[in-house]
Amino acid sequence: MSATEDLRDAREADVDVKAEGESLVLDVPVPPPETKQPAPVAPPSEQEKREIEIAQNRVVGRRRPARAKVQSKRYGSRSFSSPHTDIAGFRVRLADALGTASAEFVESSLHQLIQAVSHCDMPEGGSEMELNAALALIESIRPTNEVQAALGLQMAATHRLAMVMMGQGNVPRFVELGAAGVAG
Repeated sequence: MSATEDLRDAREADVDVKAEGESLVLDVPVPPPETKQPAPVAPPSEQEKREIEIAQNRVVGRRRPARAKVQSKRYGSRSFSSPHTDIAGFRVRLADALGTASAEFVESSLHQLIQAVSHCDMPEGGSEMELNAALALIESIRPTNEVQAALGLQMAATHRLAMVMMGQGNVPRFVELGAAGVAG
């Protein structure tokens, strides 16, 4: 095919062609990226509405788990405190959540749990959600003694670690090989 035929074909295809010496430069218009509109979401079916109502009734009837506030301290350490002014009530809720009457067990367990589920890279705290999620998991077991609570603490910490590791497994990793990485 000659340059003249290439030029004619390009003009028919609505492409700008510039002749530079012996070669042709094609300036192809690039259409703007398509903005996909999300598909409209249908309202819930009658069956789904009934299931939602059943779920709402169950959620309303559930006991609210104990909660704690996380406070950052110097050098990245963290501590916990009451989310409200009733400190004695807060301590009783934690003791009940952990199935114990031992204030020392509560204190030790909460510090261990904060350490196990905290984001180490967030100096401003960042671990309150994780701590309260772990407390909710432990409290759902309804431990009746310290041994059961300890197993719950391990379950919560192991669950958090497993989720982090599985999340990292889904991140593509690229390895750049330099001259040292090539066998000769």
